[in-house]
Amino acid sequence: MSLRIEQVEWTTANTELHNIRKEVFCQEQGFPEKDEVDEWDHNPTTLHLLAYSRNLPAGTVRVLNTGQIGRLAVLPQFRQQGIGSQLLVHATRHALIHCDQPVFLNAQQHAIHFYQQLGFQAAGDVHTEYDVTHQRMIFTPESAERLENLFQDQVIRPISALEFAHHLAAMVQPTLRYVDIYSHHLQTGIFANPRLVDALSRFARSNRRARIRMLVHTAKPLYGSNHPLITLAQRISSKVAIRVINEDPMKAEVGFCICDKRRLIYFNDEQNQDGFVNYQAPRESESCLEEFDRYWQKYSDTDPNLTQFIL
Repeated sequence: MSLRIEQVEWTTANTELHNIRKEVFCQEQGFPEKDEVDEWDHNPTTLHLLAYSRNLPAGTVRVLNTGQIGRLAVLPQFRQQGIGSQLLVHATRHALIHCDQPVFLNAQQHAIHFYQQLGFQAAGDVHTEYDVTHQRMIFTPESAERLENLFQDQVIRPISALEFAHHLAAMVQPTLRYVDIYSHHLQTGIFANPRLVDALSRFARSNRRARIRMLVHTAKPLYGSNHPLITLAQRISSKVAIRVINEDPMKAEVGFCICDKRRLIYFNDEQNQDGFVNYQAPRESESCLEEFDRYWQKYSDTDPNLTQFIL
C-alpha cells in the first residue's frame, strides 16, 4: 500500500475533505449534511490531515486548537489498511505538542476499542449526539509505553523552540526517574517555557526518586535572570542540581536532554534550534550520558550564584 498523509488547508482542499466526510458521516451513517461543515473547518488554527492511498484521497481527520480530534473518516474501499490508525497517530502527535489543552475525542461506541488500542481512555459518562451514543476519551501520556507507542523509533525534527520545549515536556512524566540536561545557558525560548517548567516541577515534587541534573556551558547569562529552572534548583536542591563546565567541553553549540537513559532531544546547534527528538533512542542516549557523566564528575563545579536561594 502506498500511503501518504499531508497537512492541507481547508481553503484549497475542502472539496476532497468534504466529499470523504459526506460519504462516511452523511450517506453511510445518516448524520445531517447541513451540520457536517462547521465554523471550525474554516478556522485557521484547525489542522486538517488528508490521507492518500495510491494518490487517491482516502481518509481525513481534523485537530482543533482545543485539543479535540474529530471528523476521522476513511472511505469504505480503503478500510482495513491501517489508514484510520495512521491518521489518528498523526493527529494525536500534533495535538499533544501543539495544543495547550488535554487531547480528547468523542468516540462512537462501536469504535471505542479502536481508540483504546492507540492509547485513549474513556473519561466521564456517555452522551448522545444525533441519537448516536458517544464516549468522551482522552489521551494521557502517563506511561512510557503509551508515549513510545505513539512516537515509535522516529527521528522528529522540530522547527521551533516551542516545539522542542513541548516535546521535552511530553517526555517528562511522573513515572520517570532521571532527567539530564546539557545546555549552553538554558536559553529561555526552550527551558523557560511554562509547559516544560511545570512538567519538570511536577516531576521533581511528586516523585520521591526523581533526579534532575543540569549542566551548563556558561552561567553568566543566568545571573540575576530569575530563570524558572534556576529557581526550581534552589527550591528543591535535594532533587534538582546544576553545575557549570570548567573546561572546554564538546562543541559549545551542542546540547541534549535525556530522560531515563532512553528518550533523547539532541541539538546540533541549540541556539538556532537545529536538532532532533527521538522517544526511543537508548543507544544514542547512552553515548550522550557517558559524556555528560564525565563532565559532571570531572570538569564542572557548582556556582554559588546559581545555587544560593535569596528570599
